[in-house]
Amino acid sequence: MSCTPCSRLYFGTIQFSETKTHHPGIASLCRSALSGCRICTDLWRHFFKEKTPEEYAEDPFFVGQRTVQVYAHSGTRYSFCEARPGLAPGSLELEFSLSSPMIKGVERKRFVFERLEWGERRFAYEGNVSLTQTNSGYMNMLEITPKELEAVRWRRVHSWIDRCNSSHTICKLRCSTSGFFPSRVLYVPFSPMAAEARYHLIDTRIHSPSSLGSRYVTLSHCWGEPKDPPYRTTANNIAERLRTGIAADELPPTFKDAIDTARKLRIPFLWIDSLCIIQEDEDDWAIECTKMADVYVKSFLNISATSASSSQDGLSSSYELHPRIVQTGWANGRAGEYRLIDPDFWRERVTDAEINTRGWVLQERVLAPRVLHFGFDQVLWECCELSAAEEFPEGMSSTYTGDYVGGQLDFKQATNLFLAHGQLTLYDVVDSTYRKFHDIWRRLGGMYGRCDLTVPDKDKLMAISGLARVIQRELDDQYLAGLWKKNLVGELLWQVHKTQRRIQGTVPDGLYEKRWDFSKRSKRYRAPSWSWASVDGLVQLGSYLDLSGKPESIEEGDSAFTIATSAMASILDVSTSLINPEDQYGQVNGGKLLIRGQMHRLGLVREKSYMQPTMTFQATGQMAFDEIDEPISWDLYDQAYFLPLVLTEKRFTKLPQSLIDLNKEMREVQLSIRKNEEEAGVEYTRSFTDWESDREDQYDTVAGIEICPTPDRKAWRRIGHMSIQLERFRSLKGCMQLEELNSKNEIPKKDNMCRPDAAAMQGNIVTGIFRIV
Repeated sequence: MSCTPCSRLYFGTIQFSETKTHHPGIASLCRSALSGCRICTDLWRHFFKEKTPEEYAEDPFFVGQRTVQVYAHSGTRYSFCEARPGLAPGSLELEFSLSSPMIKGVERKRFVFERLEWGERRFAYEGNVSLTQTNSGYMNMLEITPKELEAVRWRRVHSWIDRCNSSHTICKLRCSTSGFFPSRVLYVPFSPMAAEARYHLIDTRIHSPSSLGSRYVTLSHCWGEPKDPPYRTTANNIAERLRTGIAADELPPTFKDAIDTARKLRIPFLWIDSLCIIQEDEDDWAIECTKMADVYVKSFLNISATSASSSQDGLSSSYELHPRIVQTGWANGRAGEYRLIDPDFWRERVTDAEINTRGWVLQERVLAPRVLHFGFDQVLWECCELSAAEEFPEGMSSTYTGDYVGGQLDFKQATNLFLAHGQLTLYDVVDSTYRKFHDIWRRLGGMYGRCDLTVPDKDKLMAISGLARVIQRELDDQYLAGLWKKNLVGELLWQVHKTQRRIQGTVPDGLYEKRWDFSKRSKRYRAPSWSWASVDGLVQLGSYLDLSGKPESIEEGDSAFTIATSAMASILDVSTSLINPEDQYGQVNGGKLLIRGQMHRLGLVREKSYMQPTMTFQATGQMAFDEIDEPISWDLYDQAYFLPLVLTEKRFTKLPQSLIDLNKEMREVQLSIRKNEEEAGVEYTRSFTDWESDREDQYDTVAGIEICPTPDRKAWRRIGHMSIQLERFRSLKGCMQLEELNSKNEIPKKDNMCRPDAAAMQGNIVTGIFRIV
């Protein structure tokens, strides 16, 4: 069903890029969403996440830091656009935006009209529809019995499973046949259970479950409130649950729905963390955490309560008509049947779902061989070879790229860590080398930085320990609080995204403060300062680096170049102190890093002529630009140093057009400057070749970390990341080559370390061995 404003979209003459009014105000859009208009429902969910239409109808106000002003006088407007490259022939796009003057065109939402050829209409369900209240608002629902709805949906789910088992080569190779079972599982009887039924918790170490079946499924869900729910397994009730089971009325709706799902899949066992691990029992927790990777890796399937914000919300997904087909009466030969597609389909239902912002869930989604998502309007499927949904039962349309459909469409494929050696390799043709697995770790680390943890000080390393354990099996490397030893120089170059920072301090005119988005280092120790795990924020992990200095050829877009990297410092020793000596992937309470290198003192210029304090290299006075790890005081820079780690030499064999255009523009600017100076009789002092593209080293960079003294001034700690052009680095007189730094390879005695007080007396360039904690 479409509201009157949306119905008008399908008729008349299309004028591309002409903007027209859709709904004059929020109230009108709300009424249409409540009436069951699907486009308006999608628009509301996209633009107004603060409230549902039902909540707004009861209380028509938005109150927040930005929403009161931004949403004032907001309506919606639309314009038709020519289809972007990659879409099916005959497609066109419809773009909506908010009309508030405060928005300035930032908020936008697009739909694609994909033209249907004869015989292409495919629906998941057939039947009449009626307006019904669902968990995603008022929707047009099918007028068929619940039993019929259930049968159709589960036939689809079983078809995905059968397809995965029979024809997915990668999925079949990674399926477990080891007979592994978690320590405890919940038994799921296939026969319907009475209301007063009890579900038995089985300790598989005592009672073998093999007589009842060899497969189990897991559940991913948001706990919600309260933080200590009564349904948890604790030391007080574990004995009773093992003896007589758990009463059905003790379980929240999501758990009951998960049991029902396992029953429909004919899988007799279910693993749920809060039921199968004894909560608040440190000993049991320590044991089970070491098994977490195998719990998900060896499972048959992971059930994900993707649209639920708590365990009280259940797994319910509304039953809608899929796909959405509209009949248009457009002029100019465009009339006909079109399929209406949401380009943000996967992003809104999976990638950006609340559950996938939770830190623990990332490894659950990666490690499970298959994931069955229960979205707000349909069920979706993920395995290593297929991403599908009820609206796209055969898989997401091949006419869309992952980025266009909403990103991470190939999440399971791109993060597949379970390849049978000698049979398949990553991306089908490339050897499963250290570098490839490290690239997956780096990608996952970037995703993990966006995720939230309820208890980050305890869980930062624990919630990703399962991934680390599995990747270690492939890398055969030592794990160090989130970093890998073989690539440690490259690992140390992690950085907090530039927009995730703020800084404050004092200038001659008073307090100076500038704020960006938020990042912070934990006040309670959980990792060394040189580990990204010590910081909460959007972190980009360090890349794999071949420090041999040999050039590597790379083609990227319309450019081609070689990259060669070499070390500018050497790591003498590194270690972490584990809280649980039996779990090298878990929590740490200490760590040290010994580096032989040369560091360069930083400082601040606080002159009133500057709008803000300016960081410089003390040796030359030239400005320095960094990327800090957390909010810090400006005064800290007076004690800070830049420690170079890596030289990267980049040589273009084919310049991209953007650089060609930039060089041309800079050449014209330089010519203009020279002409003005000649006319003024001023001697020209700048080399014309400064902007030439054939300068061999103009794209070479030196990257490293910023360090400052620890509070006790006995060692150093990391505070940020820095990268500068090689030409500017060379101007720091007294730079020493790595060969000179490594003239003595032995690890020095503790008393020979270069401590902060000693470094302060050595001038602006300090060569030595530094202990970073």
